[in-house]
Amino acid sequence: MTLYKQITTMKKLSLILFFLSLFFASSQPIQAAGATLKFIPGNLEFNLGNVQTAQIHLDPKQNNVIGVDLFIRFDPQFIKVNNVTGLGIFSTRTALLIDNNAGLVKTAFSNGYGTYQTKPDTFARIEFEGKNVTNQTTISFDFILGKTNDTNVAISLGRDVLDNVSPILLKINPYSGPEPSSTPQPDVSPTPSPNSSSPSPQASGRPRPSPFFSPRPSPTVRPRPTPTPFVRPSPRPNPTPQPPWWRSLLSLLPWFRGNNNDQVLGTTSQPSIFSLNNGLLLLAGLAILFITIKLLRKFVFKEKEQNPDELK
Repeated sequence: MTLYKQITTMKKLSLILFFLSLFFASSQPIQAAGATLKFIPGNLEFNLGNVQTAQIHLDPKQNNVIGVDLFIRFDPQFIKVNNVTGLGIFSTRTALLIDNNAGLVKTAFSNGYGTYQTKPDTFARIEFEGKNVTNQTTISFDFILGKTNDTNVAISLGRDVLDNVSPILLKINPYSGPEPSSTPQPDVSPTPSPNSSSPSPQASGRPRPSPFFSPRPSPTVRPRPTPTPFVRPSPRPNPTPQPPWWRSLLSLLPWFRGNNNDQVLGTTSQPSIFSLNNGLLLLAGLAILFITIKLLRKFVFKEKEQNPDELK
């Protein structure tokens, strides 16, 4: 009967543990899908000399996003990034770093405590231009799944939920300026022949005298005297404070001297705080030893006077 009760009790415990495991398994929250980042548009073709913009789009995938760290890579031979601006989705942006020599952009966007981004939206804009002609180059996110020191999308407790990123493909064409207009041909009109019937002009009257211009004297430039520079006297250095008399007296003892290896030529080595403490402890120990010896001697003499026979 006792064995039957034990078996029944074990079965009940097994059923209880089974139902508890089912309860805890069903109560675990369902992990949301990973967030994504991409550029809009995904493809862009433009000419040299034209400034272009692209938007950065975030899809949280039902996650409560509190911030985004951006590490953007590009080829500095073909692309020059001018700026990255926020679009108001996140309230705060950290310092913006644009390195057009290394081809790297670093910045971050975040919200205050308790404010989350849960819907897909564009949150930033990147402005760039072409430097050289190429059939294909990219602006991409520096991202490796599982790393936290690159592009990431953070939720509560700083956990990264970024799962996928998409670059922007660029094609840069040669510079296309306005076409030069054709040079207009001058309108050549026939030169009129002189008319013999028209009378030729004749000079009449006295010639007018040519005006006489008298030169004005040039102004004399007087040099200004060079101001004498004012030399301020250099302030006198403060005298080095002298150590107290007790420290100078203690420094004569070998236990209170500083480290001779650290002493500068021509200067007096000051005792360090550690050497002073060691010296004080040594003096205190000597004083205690001296008092102990005196007390022992006094005690021995007292015992000798009281019991002279026992000591013999």
